[in-house]
Amino acid sequence: CLPAPVAAQMLSDAWCGPREQITRALTLREGAVKQGQGIRDPDSLMELWARPDGGWTLVVRYADGISCVVGQGEAWEAAAGPGS
Repeated sequence: CLPAPVAAQMLSDAWCGPREQITRALTLREGAVKQGQGIRDPDSLMELWARPDGGWTLVVRYADGISCVVGQGEAWEAAAGPGS
């Protein structure tokens, strides 16, 4: 894992690039795992990625193959089930 300031700079809000580059940064550099996804509109999909340390990243994946980090935070907690 990278030091927090370096990771934050790399994955700052509105960081865009080819989907493979964003996915590689999230998985290999950050240790993040995709928690889920949902259709945003006909041309984009939202993905939520979380790290073991509780950090999370929200990514928009576009139909043209570009993905953008649009939000990040801390203290991610997975829901225990429906209605949690």
